[in-house]
Amino acid sequence: PAGVRYDKQLPQGAKILYGEITALSSKSGSCWASDQYFMTLYEVGQTTIQRWLRALEDSGYIERHVKYKDGTKEIEKRYIKIRT
Repeated sequence: PAGVRYDKQLPQGAKILYGEITALSSKSGSCWASDQYFMTLYEVGQTTIQRWLRALEDSGYIERHVKYKDGTKEIEKRYIKIRT
């Protein structure tokens, strides 16, 4: 959307990442791609991916939800939801 494209506060990579998240979102509006997927796709490190995700989340464009393995702090699955 135009709001994301023209947001001067967002890093350019975050805008591209938003487009990928949108393309990968299921009918429920969630994407569950891993940091590794995005790192490979954009040839950047995990810190960069996390910075882009945080920028999108802080700006209100996405929400992240994490499901942990039972009884641990190990992440089982992460969901990224587009906020409308």
